[in-house]
Amino acid sequence: MPVLETVNIQTREYFGPSGLSIHNYGAPLDLNLPKLHSVGDMLDLQGAISSLSLDSLQSTQGNITVESSSPLDVNFTSLYSAETIQLNGSIKSAGFPSLTQVTRVTINTTNPIDCSPFQSAIKKAAPSSNSSCNGTGVTGTSGHWLTTRAKAGIAVGVSIAGIVIVGLIIWYEQRMARNYKERAGFYWGSQIPLQERTRRRSAPENDPPPPYSFHPPAG
Repeated sequence: MPVLETVNIQTREYFGPSGLSIHNYGAPLDLNLPKLHSVGDMLDLQGAISSLSLDSLQSTQGNITVESSSPLDVNFTSLYSAETIQLNGSIKSAGFPSLTQVTRVTINTTNPIDCSPFQSAIKKAAPSSNSSCNGTGVTGTSGHWLTTRAKAGIAVGVSIAGIVIVGLIIWYEQRMARNYKERAGFYWGSQIPLQERTRRRSAPENDPPPPYSFHPPAG
């Protein structure tokens, strides 16, 4: 499709989503779209893709998804705006030199990948987004890379998990101590105060003596 320039269908008869979706499950495909500069709501490319040319693509109102089962270099040379970008599968490299506006970029590849271009793009286009770059090896600054927001979310989750674990440990120790004291003859219920118990024991001593009568001796 070397002459395709735009994919954005809006007519009086059709107001639904528009975009380009190509799924190839045969032999690896050289996907050449050098003149495509605008896509409506989605760009979805999946399957065996050996090469990809999107040098003129500038913007899309929706999501870009590239999931390749073949080793693939992805370079969005002219792309400056997209909703989200998702790259999965056998991605070897990814570049976004012109990107200035995006909600999130996610890269999950089964190959080693240099995340430096990704980092540079995210710092400029979406520094507080929940974006990530994940590879299976280390090349340059690759591997697992998260934005500050994503790291903060992980830190909060770990902190909450730590608090829950500590709380469970304290509860368990208190329960064990309680069971031990009950077996040893101690009780956790309310007890009669010592002063009250003493008063109850001493009560009979304060009672008046029983009545008696005097009978003079018989004469």
